[in-house]
Amino acid sequence: MIKHLTLAILGMSAWMLMTSCNKKFKEDLEDLEKTVNEQKAQNENLEGDVNSLSNLMLSTPVSFSLSSNTGSAAVSVSDTYSFCYGSAHSCSYAKNNEDGTYTIYIWRGNDLGTENYLSMLFDYNPSTGVKTNVIARVNRYLSDGELFKGYFDGNNGDVTTNIQVTAFNFDAGTIAYTFSMSSNANYVDNHFSGQGMSFSSSYTGNLSKRLGGKKLRGTN
Repeated sequence: MIKHLTLAILGMSAWMLMTSCNKKFKEDLEDLEKTVNEQKAQNENLEGDVNSLSNLMLSTPVSFSLSSNTGSAAVSVSDTYSFCYGSAHSCSYAKNNEDGTYTIYIWRGNDLGTENYLSMLFDYNPSTGVKTNVIARVNRYLSDGELFKGYFDGNNGDVTTNIQVTAFNFDAGTIAYTFSMSSNANYVDNHFSGQGMSFSSSYTGNLSKRLGGKKLRGTN
């Protein structure tokens, strides 16, 4: 009787020990799985950061000049912006409007902030050479710390536009053009009231391709 009881107690103890070990093993596996998932999430975040940095570094630089007059002195700045924030597809693209025209858009910044940037936007008809709906924005800090905000609306009669497209291939995703805009003293968006502005730039490089506002698969 005692022998049987002893065996029963030993069996129960072994079962409890095995159950405890299995429980601990299961908890260890759950902890390991949690650690792996956390590491995976960190790696995905790191990959996103690397991709963003790649976009910043791989964008084609865009040089420009911007000038005006404060009323007492001429103001002129020149610079090169090369950063693209977020996806590179949003910084240089051509959209096929399916009516014979293409919307061309270029955006660049000059640092990790967003105050210094430029953008050039226009609709282009390769068959006629006509450019419409032209808009340019360029921000650049002056030596005195003031942020010069140049906004040019080509649909305004007080703004003169000159764009020369020397090469464009939508299928290849490439373009080359020179771009200049100027305003007269009456332009309501002059940075310095009553003082005209001028802006000039150019771009030669790749464009991502869009159709109806959507990026086409397999494009730059």
